[in-house]
Amino acid sequence: MDPFLTNILLLVITLYLLYISIKTIREKKLKELLGQVILVCFIVVVLNIFTGFPNTRESFGTGNVEFIVIYAFIAMLLGIVSNYFYFNHKFCFYTFIRPILVSPMVFIPVLGVITSSSVDTKVQILSICLVAFQNGFFWRSIFEKETSK
Repeated sequence: MDPFLTNILLLVITLYLLYISIKTIREKKLKELLGQVILVCFIVVVLNIFTGFPNTRESFGTGNVEFIVIYAFIAMLLGIVSNYFYFNHKFCFYTFIRPILVSPMVFIPVLGVITSSSVDTKVQILSICLVAFQNGFFWRSIFEKETSK
């Protein structure tokens, strides 16, 4: 993995574990904490198997890839924020920050598309940003169970 992306992912994983620890200890839901820690450990193991995470390596290719990754990541964050304000009428910091902390895990499929193909045209960049926005908007379908009322 690229050193920049590896450092961002390490930071976000650490912040997410800190967040979920504080939240679950405050609410006295230690089973939920154990489940979240197991999930994060599983994701780290899978990343290690497929990318060598947390070891870094320089990626080869054009210099524009970094800018495309940044644009797509910003588009995904905008999707997450749009989802939050679309479904929530009151602002709560804890429910707002959680999807942002898991955002790099939602971003991995988009990152795979960016690094595995040559992105040359503005239409391709726009398409990748739209897919990233969509991944951000629908982050709940990846990480949360739907409960029937």
